[in-house]
Amino acid sequence: MIWKERKKQWNSLKNYYQAFRKEDKAYHKRYAFTKNMKLLVSTNVENIKKLKEKDIDVALSKASAQLKLDTKKYDTVIKDNIDIRELNFNNVIDIKDYAKDFKTDIKPFKQEVISVYSQKGGLGKTTLVKKFSESFQKTLKVLIVDLNFSDGGSDLSYMLNLPVIPHIGMYLKDKSKKGFEENIVHYKDNIYVMQSPPKINLIDDMTDKDIIDITTYARSEFDIILLDLPNSKNSFVMTALEQSTKIVVLSSGYPSELKRIKENLNGLNYIVVFKKPVRGYSEIADTLNMPYIKVNDLDVSFILSKILKG
Repeated sequence: MIWKERKKQWNSLKNYYQAFRKEDKAYHKRYAFTKNMKLLVSTNVENIKKLKEKDIDVALSKASAQLKLDTKKYDTVIKDNIDIRELNFNNVIDIKDYAKDFKTDIKPFKQEVISVYSQKGGLGKTTLVKKFSESFQKTLKVLIVDLNFSDGGSDLSYMLNLPVIPHIGMYLKDKSKKGFEENIVHYKDNIYVMQSPPKINLIDDMTDKDIIDITTYARSEFDIILLDLPNSKNSFVMTALEQSTKIVVLSSGYPSELKRIKENLNGLNYIVVFKKPVRGYSEIADTLNMPYIKVNDLDVSFILSKILKG
């Protein structure tokens, strides 16, 4: 009788131990307690290939990185020009610092917000925006934000043959990150568009802060953001220009035009692109100490090589 009772206790203890071991293994498997486990947050395919190691996981976005951090325990997070401050992870290093221990040439991808601007119409600004969007490698997500507001729809919407909806006016109804994501049109491949509304009164309540919020949301989801700006100077335009990492200004080279460009963009990172300019344009640009290039046609690869070299 005593023996049967002890056997019963032993079996109960054995089952408990086995259940504990099973749970313990599952826990360790889930949280992957691997020594020196690292997480690379990058959209740069070349850098991902160069840093491919046994103990490196890769996340292509901030959201993907958060999911991985929730299911694994990492020793280090390596960031490649993606803002991951919201992840609240202590040991974060830049890819350039991490790459110092390697003999490979690491070239961190730099996210860009490029505004295309001019003082007057007819210079091919929207055409240049379209060509820019199609010039980046397909692994990069590109967003065009069309701020050329006009009744009847914008030139960009017609050029790309976009549907009437969604548009920025619909985003303005709640101004949330979800609203931003839901009101973007997938144009083709890696190119997306947040288009201008068909009527100006649909953006009556738009503010400068909305421009900043749209740019901030875009930077969390896209690698390249292109801002198609109107041929005017107002608070929307100036706010967009201030949010940009690079500004391309199309110009014919008239003296009054160049003086306005110099005044409006003073202190910002811009380059003037002269397309079939008037005589004497270079002397005026040199006098004003303006960075510029001259093109006979909208040679996109040449323009991009100049504005992105820094």
